[in-house]
Amino acid sequence: MKRGIFVAVLFVGFVFSVFGQNVSDFNYVVQDKKITITGYNGSSTTVTIPASIYGWPVVAIGDNAFKYKKLTSVTIPNSVTSIGGGAFSSNQLTSVTIPNSVAIFSNTVFDKSVEIKRP
Repeated sequence: MKRGIFVAVLFVGFVFSVFGQNVSDFNYVVQDKKITITGYNGSSTTVTIPASIYGWPVVAIGDNAFKYKKLTSVTIPNSVTSIGGGAFSSNQLTSVTIPNSVAIFSNTVFDKSVEIKRP
């Protein structure tokens, strides 16, 4: 009986850590085996968003996900197809390269004049 409880606790712990918790300073949600980054807890001002987490593609950056993080540089992977409103507002970015894979992004992604480059 004790062995069954131990296995259940391990399984619940695994699900909790995979679905919606921090991995490498990012908060995220999983829906249909696709990830949306919802926040950043790291201290670096230079951020590289991962293309995948636990093998699932990072396809979106949510509203306000990186707001007020004092970022100077951001690298967005080709897996991302949408960026939510205010995602990078209130930072110190001057230039951002957005891959051609990003088909949807709000004109409020950045709160000041930022040069947006497409490769």
